[in-house]
Amino acid sequence: IRGWLIGVAAAGLLALGAWPSDIDVPSDFLEQYIDDPVKLEVLDGELVVTGTTVVDEIAANIGLGAVITALDDSENEDAARNIAERAIETCVAEMADSDLQDQVMATYVPAGAVQEGATVTVNGERHHLCEFIPIYISGAGTRRSGSPIREATVHINQVLYNTPGLNQADYQGTAPQANPGLPQAQWVVLNREQPPNSRDWLRDKTEPHNCQGERDKEDEDKLLSDCDEWPAASQKQGGEPGPGETQPHLSLMRARHNGDAGADLVGFYKACGISGETVRGDVFLVVPMPLAMLGQYDGVGKVPKGLRSLRLCQ
Repeated sequence: IRGWLIGVAAAGLLALGAWPSDIDVPSDFLEQYIDDPVKLEVLDGELVVTGTTVVDEIAANIGLGAVITALDDSENEDAARNIAERAIETCVAEMADSDLQDQVMATYVPAGAVQEGATVTVNGERHHLCEFIPIYISGAGTRRSGSPIREATVHINQVLYNTPGLNQADYQGTAPQANPGLPQAQWVVLNREQPPNSRDWLRDKTEPHNCQGERDKEDEDKLLSDCDEWPAASQKQGGEPGPGETQPHLSLMRARHNGDAGADLVGFYKACGISGETVRGDVFLVVPMPLAMLGQYDGVGKVPKGLRSLRLCQ
């Protein structure tokens, strides 16, 4: 059945015009959406987008059109709009959880609003809770400058969807010998931790989770590789796990990608007002761009066909 669905999906996706022709969409990416009926579904032998009306309304109310208009000239607007809509669809699916609803109501929705499940009435107008929660869409480059963060986004995809990760043998340094099983789909929903968790636990050479990058032998201040943890240290789900908690997933990667990805995430926090000052930490969603949209890093600083990260928030 799965093979038949993928075959139908591959044919139907082109008919929908969902992805630009210069972007190759692998079957493992299609599977992510076929498996979730809120996203793509095969009906009467054709692939259709479900919940389109809800997604369109949310997109309009959060000003997605303005986000797309403000893109850099080098970015593909159709691809950006598509992944943004997929992120909203992911939010709609996650918002069925009553605990997430409670967090959004407590953190972002104006006082006096009347809630009914995933919808809320504010000043007489009905809204979906996905209009209020910030969404970070990690891309091939940073939102501000386009500096490459492709490897960090590959890692997030690996953690959430169990897609192929970075080959640890390609990096100098100490790769971790202990990681949680994948996928860890619950980490689509995260909470900010302020101040951030310590990263010292990653450097304990006596532990199997020891994960350390390599410094330039000619310049000790320069890191060649670095250890990335996801969820990140700036999130409550990151940091050293306590009893019964799941350890963040660890991966070596280029130091520049890791550092710039952290800066891009902080930029998202600031732009969307995610302070982390609430008791549980301000909640937000992370939806990485699929591998097919990330292009290839050329080792110099360019990511051909890659999109910069996106921020969806009011």
